[in-house]
Amino acid sequence: MNMFMMFCLLPLIVLVSFIGFLLSSFLNLWLFLEISGLLFLVMLMNFSKYNSLKGSVSVIIYYLVQVISSSLLLISVLYVEYLDINSILSILMIFIMLISLLMKLGIFPFHFWVPLIMKNLSWILNYVLMTYMKIIPLIMMMNLRLLLDLMMVLIIMSSMVSVFMSMKQISLKLIYSYSSINHTSWMVMSVLFFKDLFYIYYFIYILILLMLILFMEFYSLEYITDFSYLFMYNLKMYMIYYVNLILGMGGLPLFLGFIMKWMVIYSLISVWGYIFIYFMIFFSVLMIWVYIRMGMYLLYIEMGVIKNLYIYDCSMNWKFMIVVILVMFLSYLLMYL
Repeated sequence: MNMFMMFCLLPLIVLVSFIGFLLSSFLNLWLFLEISGLLFLVMLMNFSKYNSLKGSVSVIIYYLVQVISSSLLLISVLYVEYLDINSILSILMIFIMLISLLMKLGIFPFHFWVPLIMKNLSWILNYVLMTYMKIIPLIMMMNLRLLLDLMMVLIIMSSMVSVFMSMKQISLKLIYSYSSINHTSWMVMSVLFFKDLFYIYYFIYILILLMLILFMEFYSLEYITDFSYLFMYNLKMYMIYYVNLILGMGGLPLFLGFIMKWMVIYSLISVWGYIFIYFMIFFSVLMIWVYIRMGMYLLYIEMGVIKNLYIYDCSMNWKFMIVVILVMFLSYLLMYL
């Protein structure tokens, strides 16, 4: 990818996205959302010059999703801004607005486009898509805060789908795409009830993810099996660094990622009760297993268990998985005793 274009457009996307924190009008938020979307589309088009087939597919998918969602969002915003909030038509427009925001965020049932795009992009572009492009849609949800029962169901479904879709993957980009969907469901949950918690969660998330993305970009990692090459160059300390980051991203207790999830869970107990929280904890623990599986592969390489890159079986060791899930689930529950 043309790095000059990257360094020109990336600061603009960051600036436009963070301006959204200062806005409250839906119409102004929509305008800045479209500006950031156009800037990111230019980045995708620039990428397509260097990888025409994959880049073109990503551009087309992203463009279609954004055109449909932006059109629905503009129509709904215009109605909501100028209609009585209690009117039937206004309630319908709020529902349409919710659908358009779910499409932009890649939340269930509109999550399909996220892995389709991310598997064809560079790590830097994926980082922009997973972080800065989500700011303004989340801020709009923060100002919406309606249809909460429906949102809670979609959050649980999004968390569940992202976990089960990532379990059999060996592509790191697909794993992180589903991880992004999972974390987005947590951010939506926090932004609907506790604005301050959302800020904390979001900034911890982008910090951990930035370190992971820079690591994978620097070493050109695409698949789990690519870690084998790092051992050939005696980079074991960097592997320890990476394992700590992925466990933090997964939310393993005592790591930084656990703190952000624990704050959200602890605050939501008084608002939404234990049943919903148990579902979120369960799927969060399953997502941790996905990250632990990568760490296990690195351990197997170090122990000499895996001699050939192609004989590694990514299927689950279910007995070990059940033990790990029980231990992590109990770790979460002990926080409330």
